[in-house]
Amino acid sequence: MSIPPYVRVGTPIAAFLSLFWFPWIVSILFIFFSGLVFPPLALALGILADILYYPGSGLPWGSISGLLLALFSALVRHFVKTRII
Repeated sequence: MSIPPYVRVGTPIAAFLSLFWFPWIVSILFIFFSGLVFPPLALALGILADILYYPGSGLPWGSISGLLLALFSALVRHFVKTRII
């Protein structure tokens, strides 16, 4: 899978900035697409979302969704790389 350099750099930057500028659903989409470039980044951005917006009670949904997005994007990346999909 050949990813152009501007996508490889621009997508993680856009995902990071989306945590501050956009609603949560747009942030999740950016985090998913940046996870396709580098899967552990989805987990890191989920943890960052919890650090920024965790209310102090309940489950850390940012970390949980970041972990799930990292696993899912790693599987998608693997299947696309081996051309199964």
